[in-house]
Amino acid sequence: MFFYSCADAQKLKHTWSKKLSIKEPSDICLNQTKDGFFIVSDDGILVETNLEGIVKRKSPFQGFDFEGVFADANGIYVMDERTRNVHSFNPADLSLKRSVEVNYNGGRNKGFESLTWNESKKCFIAFTEKEPTWVFELDQNFAVLNKQKVKGMSDISAAAFLNGKLFLLSDEDHAIFRYNPETYDFEKKFKLNIINPEGLCFGPDGSLYVISDDMGIMYRFDSNTLFD
Repeated sequence: MFFYSCADAQKLKHTWSKKLSIKEPSDICLNQTKDGFFIVSDDGILVETNLEGIVKRKSPFQGFDFEGVFADANGIYVMDERTRNVHSFNPADLSLKRSVEVNYNGGRNKGFESLTWNESKKCFIAFTEKEPTWVFELDQNFAVLNKQKVKGMSDISAAAFLNGKLFLLSDEDHAIFRYNPETYDFEKKFKLNIINPEGLCFGPDGSLYVISDDMGIMYRFDSNTLFD
C-alpha cells in the first residue's frame, strides 16, 4: 500500500460545529427528504436529526456496532461491523425491515466501516476498514458482485458521493480522499484537523459534514475546495 504525505494535502477548515447528544457517533447521511440526517453509533443505535444535529427520532431496534449508514427513497441501510449485516429500516417509523449478511473473513474490528450507493456503477458499495481495505460492490439485495483492494489510505471510516466523485474518510490519516468512482483510483487528499473523524456526508446545499466519534461533534465545511 502507498500513502500521500501531508505536504501534498490541502487543509480544510470547518465553518461550524455542534456538540451532539449521541454517544460515539460513527457515520452520518442525509435523509431522504433532505431536511435532516440519519446518524448511527458504535452502540448499534440509529437516530434521525434535523440539519443542526438535534435528535428527532430513534429506532426501536438496537444492533451491535453500527459503522455505516445510507438512505434513499426506498429505505435506510445500516452496516453492522460486528455481525457483517446490512440492516434495512423503514423511513416511516425507523423499524427494522430485514437484515442481510455480507460475508467477510477479516478481523471483527476491521470489518465493514461504510456503506453508500455508487451511482456511476449502479450498485451499493461497502468498504472494509484496513489490513487490507476492500471495496465490495453489492446489488440491491446486497449480494456481492465484485470486490477489489483500495490503495492510498491507512484506513477507511466513511464514504460519500458529491458531483460524481467518491470521497473517503480516514480516521488514522485525519484526512478526506477523493477517488474515481469507476476505478477506485486516488485523485486528491484533503487534511482535517479533527480528532477521530468517523462519519462523512454532504448536506442539501452540498456542504461537507464530518463527525468525530470520540468528541461527539459534528463539523461543517465548504465543499468547493474539494474540486479545486
